[in-house]
Amino acid sequence: SRVRALSPLTEIRPQAVARRHFELMCTTEGHLVQMMMSVRNRAGAVRTIKQISPSASHRSRATEPGRITTMWSLLNAQLALEGGELSEAQQHAELAHDRAALQFDVSLKALASLVLAEVLCSQHGAREALPHVLAAIDSLQKVRYGLPAPTWRRKWMRINARAFELALEVSGQLDDPYLVAETIENIRAQALPTPLSKTPADRESL
Repeated sequence: SRVRALSPLTEIRPQAVARRHFELMCTTEGHLVQMMMSVRNRAGAVRTIKQISPSASHRSRATEPGRITTMWSLLNAQLALEGGELSEAQQHAELAHDRAALQFDVSLKALASLVLAEVLCSQHGAREALPHVLAAIDSLQKVRYGLPAPTWRRKWMRINARAFELALEVSGQLDDPYLVAETIENIRAQALPTPLSKTPADRESL
């Protein structure tokens, strides 16, 4: 739940501020922006991004960690898409996609592909989006059995579900019954990488 998710953020953020740990502060703020967007608080999300994103600070973009600048590009793309600013959304999404390609974080690469696919689907149609959806699914499947901890497994499951949801939407828009059937079969074949020993909290979150 959002309440459970806020608990660690409220503990970590004061430490990040006190230590002037900019990367950690950006990460926690990024999670808060995602929560704001999930409840359609676009004004709050925009305000947060303006206050703390690299483009709003006096720091050069070149000095920011690549993961952070990629994350902000993704958030800006999602906000622009939600606001109907499709050209701006595509610029941010393409920038995030290029930046993610230079990172080792597979989940970040998959998210960048999915956000770009969502933008392209709105801007140009499902056919343009399909290759990026498939690229995200391919990346996620390659690391499926090598996930290091329950937290990472839960993150993988969320992104994987989002990828297949978008795959179904795109294949449906293409009016391709074979692609829809193949996507459904792939979803049925998923072996979820859940931990062997689950705590009550783990079971709740799944």
